[in-house]
Amino acid sequence: MRRTAPHRPCRRRRPRGRGGGRRRAAAGHGLSRTASRGGIEIVSRDPDAAPRIGLGLLEHPDDLRRMVSGIHHMRQVAKSSPLRNHIKAETWPGLVVTTGADLERAVLEGKNICCHAIGTCVMGRERTSAAVVDQSGTVHGTDGLYVMDALIRPDIPELPTGTTTMMSAERIADDLRQGDCPPDNLREPAAGQRPARTHVAMRFCQTSYA
Repeated sequence: MRRTAPHRPCRRRRPRGRGGGRRRAAAGHGLSRTASRGGIEIVSRDPDAAPRIGLGLLEHPDDLRRMVSGIHHMRQVAKSSPLRNHIKAETWPGLVVTTGADLERAVLEGKNICCHAIGTCVMGRERTSAAVVDQSGTVHGTDGLYVMDALIRPDIPELPTGTTTMMSAERIADDLRQGDCPPDNLREPAAGQRPARTHVAMRFCQTSYA
């Protein structure tokens, strides 16, 4: 939902035209955990051929109901003081759109997706089917190899993945500095022995695509 409202820009901008530009603010909501499921279908024996990807957005009725409920909630927030004193108009879906059927139609016509890829290198116990790293980020079956990014999460967090990735990375980095991670190669080498190398693959921003 996009609304006309004042905001604080990072730097001063010159007004557009003599009357100045209109200030706009955007507010949106989405579903982190959905009941709808998409699918990937192989359409050719050619390994270079792109698969057919169906996102399945809002196909489950619960997802559509929750999205419509979110619009009602955001409208209530917009009516609260002092925010209501600064809002001039609702540009989408518009205050004339009030019935359940009309709101559902607006949501289906305006649906979009914002993806943060996670879970392709998940954390879990060794020798389980999907686990790649343990709780310290150590790659199973290796010494001194660590992974810390959004890909090791076994489930979808209900907040931006960048925040959770940074928190997890800081925790694992602290354990590495303090020597709390299990591999022996983090210990002080014996006299005359070269220290073992520790390789850490760490990204502090989320992996994302649209």
